[in-house]
Amino acid sequence: MKKVSLNDIAIRLGVSKTLVSMVLNKQGDKNGISRDTQEKVWNCARELNYKPNFLARSLRVGRTNTLGLIVADISNIFYSRLARVMEDEAGKHGYNLIICSTDERIEKELDLIEMLRSRQVDGLILSSTQEKTEGLQQLIDENFPFVLIDRCFKGLKADAVVVNNYQGAKESTDHLIENGCRNIGILAISPLYNSAIQERIRGCRDSCEQHGIQLNEHHIKSIPFQNIELAVEEAIDDWYRNGNPPDAVFSLNNRLSIHFMQACKKRDIAIPQQTCLASFDDIEFFSLLTPSVTAVAQPFKELGQKAVELLINRIEEKGNQVPEQQIVLDTSLKIRNSTKK
Repeated sequence: MKKVSLNDIAIRLGVSKTLVSMVLNKQGDKNGISRDTQEKVWNCARELNYKPNFLARSLRVGRTNTLGLIVADISNIFYSRLARVMEDEAGKHGYNLIICSTDERIEKELDLIEMLRSRQVDGLILSSTQEKTEGLQQLIDENFPFVLIDRCFKGLKADAVVVNNYQGAKESTDHLIENGCRNIGILAISPLYNSAIQERIRGCRDSCEQHGIQLNEHHIKSIPFQNIELAVEEAIDDWYRNGNPPDAVFSLNNRLSIHFMQACKKRDIAIPQQTCLASFDDIEFFSLLTPSVTAVAQPFKELGQKAVELLINRIEEKGNQVPEQQIVLDTSLKIRNSTKK
């Protein structure tokens, strides 16, 4: 069967091939084509079973209208919700989204960047696990569009959309201390060098110092990404083995909080009676648990929308000198039963 072309649709309707192309590329309104004419083009395309040749189009316009999203772990509820927002936002602008996970491995991230570039994505959104900036600087040097989310790098001239991790952590710790907690533990996902984790720990430290409390370094636990459940249990056992367990725990992401609650239940450690819990990353079912979990809510919708908007602007302004933007969004503390003494 002969493949249907734009010209076939144009001949059937008695219009120009250019008009058909503009309509099918969703540029009809922009070019003043009436809604009635656009509807006729779409109906004819469906009737003839027209299939666009994306490869030919990408060669012609120099873009594939595809974006890459690289995050640490797409199974994490925060990232999956964020990815959905980005997918919807990209679709509004006529772009598709390819989603990948690094498992917090630098080598895998670098491989994914190369793979996505070889597939001709127009740009990348990265929650990078890299410690140094050489790989990202190479993208800048090659004028390849990308936007950092969740994590950023000091001194790197790149677009970024992040939340105020420091303020969110400080407010959480202030709340714990105001509720009478004086011996605070921290569960931090590794690698600890990433900017989001560093800022959350710094916010907790500064809150303790401002309240005249000495943060016990033994109570700061680095939890490896590859074995979260076991490592959280070992951290709790270590705290109790030393006879000075925390009366409050600040968990730096939602997965750590979930495993902490499960481990406490196994050990008959009552929350909040024996230890309070505050979490970074609010997720929907935290309000449904018993006890409900006090958590820092991140504006994931705004985060996702801003990141896609920045990237598409960068792609479509390619070749022009557009100053990079760093956008910092506020968090909000949702106070629930896990911090009520």
